[in-house]
Amino acid sequence: MSLKLDKYKTHGEYYRVDICRENDNNICIDEADCGLFLSLFDKFLINNSSISLLAYCLNENFCSLLLIQKEKNGIEKFLHNLTIAYNNYYFDKYKISDLLFENNYKIAMVSIEEILEVSRSIHKIPENWKDCQNSSIRAYLYDDKPDWIDKTHIVSLNGSAKEYFKYMSD
Repeated sequence: MSLKLDKYKTHGEYYRVDICRENDNNICIDEADCGLFLSLFDKFLINNSSISLLAYCLNENFCSLLLIQKEKNGIEKFLHNLTIAYNNYYFDKYKISDLLFENNYKIAMVSIEEILEVSRSIHKIPENWKDCQNSSIRAYLYDDKPDWIDKTHIVSLNGSAKEYFKYMSD
């Protein structure tokens, strides 16, 4: 079910956002596409005080995110910028327009009690979740951390990377 982001204009709340392709085309056809998609996180999250990205997993068909919105409309602005930039890249490369549609995301509010479970479900999407290059799991388990991942929320709930790994492995 797709929900419009205008229902989620509050701040200080956690959200899971699933970005799905609109048609049969994959979001990422090759590693260059994945790399570009993740570079947009860098572009739109560094020095962004309106949201923080706590967890993500990107695969060929969709991208799942766990975000905290710190300022009203922060997620909406981030997704708008991400969608426009990636659609432009995708059109330039594959001549396919409108791969991702704005305001057509699956979004759900996440309570503080659900953060660990939601992060685990996002991180465990790929079978090779421990070594997935297109997931934030590496930031938690190996401290292979991009500057745009905010680990403080999940680590504070679990205590340490070792405890998070144990939680993930259960």
